[in-house]
Amino acid sequence: MHLFLDNQSAIHLTENPKFHNRTKHIDVKYHFIRDCYSEGILTLSYIPTGDMLADGLTKPLPLATHRRHVPLAGLVASTE
Repeated sequence: MHLFLDNQSAIHLTENPKFHNRTKHIDVKYHFIRDCYSEGILTLSYIPTGDMLADGLTKPLPLATHRRHVPLAGLVASTE
């Protein structure tokens, strides 16, 4: 599975399994992603926030960004 993230810190925390004092607040259940990454079940890639298609489904976007994302997400109205 390929996971796209716009948070480079999250990518670095996942790729580096070393325990950090700054991450001790992270609940054990969130280490599932780190385990999947270390087992090769998923890969991570950075994608800039402006290109993150999922943002159109989770937050308000400027009109220009919304119009760019609609056809990329396959959300175009039928002309029939």
